[in-house]
Amino acid sequence: MQAENGEMTKMTSEALSTHDWLALGLLPSPRQWTFISQEGIQRTVRMRSRLSTDTITLLKRLVCDGGGITVLDTLSAASALASVQRIHLLPLWQLATGGTYAVNPPGHLISTKARTLVAYYRAHCTDVSRRDMLP
Repeated sequence: MQAENGEMTKMTSEALSTHDWLALGLLPSPRQWTFISQEGIQRTVRMRSRLSTDTITLLKRLVCDGGGITVLDTLSAASALASVQRIHLLPLWQLATGGTYAVNPPGHLISTKARTLVAYYRAHCTDVSRRDMLP
């Protein structure tokens, strides 16, 4: 990124691949991302990984401490985004959206703990998804 009048400029998807990427190894392809423009154009970018971890907590800490750039879901990043300066690197591009799923055993007997967890995520995910997280 280039400094321009004291502010960081926005990036292109090609330039993104030249920066230190922090990968989440739990993902099927943690170094390859397909971005979609506002016009519906898709662009796949292969990142150069500086580090890979299997822990979202460590990944967030590394990003907050300036260790590199990454992609995090809104729910995981909410607290970190509120406490650090952030830069939306590709404001005209988006990644595919995903979901959170609870898988229960067959039958009608779902434990109170499982019902409570599902209710919490429904309320919390709905609340977080309504917030404008980035400038």
